[in-house]
Amino acid sequence: MKPLSDYIWQSFNYPTDTLLPEIKLGWDKQSGINRILRSWKTNNDPTTGDCSFKVSIIGFPELLTMNNETTIWRTGPWINGIWFIGVPAMKGVNIMQFELQDNSDEISYSFEMLNSSVYSRLVINSSGLNQRFVWAETTNTWSVFWSFPVDFCDHFSPCGPFGVCDPNPAGFLSDLLEYVDVGIEILIDSQKSPYLKNGSVLQGKLHPLDFHNLEGVLHTFGGWSLKG
Repeated sequence: MKPLSDYIWQSFNYPTDTLLPEIKLGWDKQSGINRILRSWKTNNDPTTGDCSFKVSIIGFPELLTMNNETTIWRTGPWINGIWFIGVPAMKGVNIMQFELQDNSDEISYSFEMLNSSVYSRLVINSSGLNQRFVWAETTNTWSVFWSFPVDFCDHFSPCGPFGVCDPNPAGFLSDLLEYVDVGIEILIDSQKSPYLKNGSVLQGKLHPLDFHNLEGVLHTFGGWSLKG
């Protein structure tokens, strides 16, 4: 068998949208390869989409979900050599082991199954949702083990610097109204958005200087429109 250095190309270095057990995500400092998960364009179109999942090497290593250059979600730093602080679902998992390597050769994340009869895979979909699947023998289907972001407040900086996010939709809307000012009109229709209920419509004015900060926030709602 050839040593790894003799290979020109390996599929494991280009994992598309799926991370399998013992496959590394992140930077190989020797080869310069950065292994990144990249979503499909749509659920039915396997060409490269806008979303990616990668290891960040700025500060303490962590995992980031990106939509092009915009951060959607982050795991937070690795703690206790066991889990990421922003992914409490990793605590107490006994069917797999997670590993983060940060040394002179690599900065990488991987996972290993502790039971060879259990199968799991991590996927980033076209909407930027990270889903861990586990094979269910009883139904012969892939079952969702966890998904991130969990809710609106799980997104990266949903309320801006020093903001406090309330996962209750009514609480979030009251925070959003604080941004209302002259400029761009916001319309969010509850019939199209899962975050609004009781037939309510949010309408107000958004100051142009705030627009770029809130555009990503409003996009999460769905069913919103802007009028100049």
